[in-house]
Amino acid sequence: MNRKGEALLASALCTTTFIAGCSPEKPGSDIPDIFAPTSETPTTPAPEYVPPPEPGELTRALLAKDAPVRLIFVPVIRQLKVNQLEAEDKSYTKKLLANDKKTLDQIADSFEDATANRYKPSRITVVKTGTMAINACLNSADWKQHTAIDAHVAKYRDDTALNVLVVDQYGCESVAGGSRTGGYADDDLDPIMTATSLTAPDELDSGFPRSVNHETGHSAGADHAGTSDCTDILKIQHCKISPTFDTNSLMGYQSTVDSNDFTNPELFKLGLLDKTEIIDNPQSGTYEIVDAHAKGAKVLRIPAQDKTLYFSWEKSEDAVDDTLCKPIKSDKDYELPNLVSSGTREINGKEVTFVCYAVNKTGTDHSVQVRYDDVSTEFPSSVVVTRPDRALDKFEDELRDTGENKPNTLLYRDEQLEVKMVGRQGNTKATIQVTRK
Repeated sequence: MNRKGEALLASALCTTTFIAGCSPEKPGSDIPDIFAPTSETPTTPAPEYVPPPEPGELTRALLAKDAPVRLIFVPVIRQLKVNQLEAEDKSYTKKLLANDKKTLDQIADSFEDATANRYKPSRITVVKTGTMAINACLNSADWKQHTAIDAHVAKYRDDTALNVLVVDQYGCESVAGGSRTGGYADDDLDPIMTATSLTAPDELDSGFPRSVNHETGHSAGADHAGTSDCTDILKIQHCKISPTFDTNSLMGYQSTVDSNDFTNPELFKLGLLDKTEIIDNPQSGTYEIVDAHAKGAKVLRIPAQDKTLYFSWEKSEDAVDDTLCKPIKSDKDYELPNLVSSGTREINGKEVTFVCYAVNKTGTDHSVQVRYDDVSTEFPSSVVVTRPDRALDKFEDELRDTGENKPNTLLYRDEQLEVKMVGRQGNTKATIQVTRK
């Protein structure tokens, strides 16, 4: 979850009262230019303009140099009752406060795995602050609360480290019985982890290591990861956006084994890809993109119409295989090899139970995935374009967000551009053909 700060407003006050107006007259006017430099008034060169940092730039700089991680634990006097978490497990908190090597190594490993070994924290330490009274649940929209927490931890921060605030209080969503909020953050703000992340350290969706990685992504400028279900898939038009439903990304809310990593476009946004690993706005031609762990270009980045498209070769939630569905005739049909799913559907007025199983297996668990940045919802997100399930009959018509890995598959087409996957080599790389019209 993102947290947004309030902008500080500055007023420029004109204090010069002995001349009408606030701006000196141009030389040559009837009013003497008393502000003109003289021999007694040495000139001072104007200070060089230093532009403000880009959103997430400070955090990205820390990731780029393998900065250490500093977990700042904030004990809280609670006056909240959270029924669903009354049987709270304190064992993980105790391990953190003891700087337990195995626990800290697990956090370090999660950073390395999530970034394809591109961010390796030089060390991880835990410090404990004095007790803080927070009488309300942690609210991602309460800037006054954020300011109080920041002031409380100020003397414990290390500007050379990635500071993560572990506040032993529950998020408002958890208190209200809603989603289990593991933490929240925003561009260049220290991630805040809630007590929820400490109660479920090993869960995919709210476990502590995964939550820390997710919120660090926000701090470094990454948005949530969602899906885009489009009526016109090739032109990516008339799309329904689900801003957190990408099952292939750590920045999504859907929990699978494969969603504990950043995607290649996210690694690019986190500043963890070299310039040579980005093919930017290519001309007509054939290009290879590779897996995050291989050597070569990772992302094909192409401006198209009103959006910028990111094509990447990613591990998928499931292997993208053609499927064949058939009515069930006996229980033995449930034992078919490569079983994908089963269900029931009304066909010609009769309810038919069927099974679907994989055929024409692709031999890879990777796919070319197409993403773009969407700002149409309340929370901006990077969305993956879902593809229709390749069932060989009409029993299933589900969408999947695992991309395409079948050679000679058209990925995108408009009046000026066509992008096609023309080949692949195992899990290592895919060949993309770009045609400018």
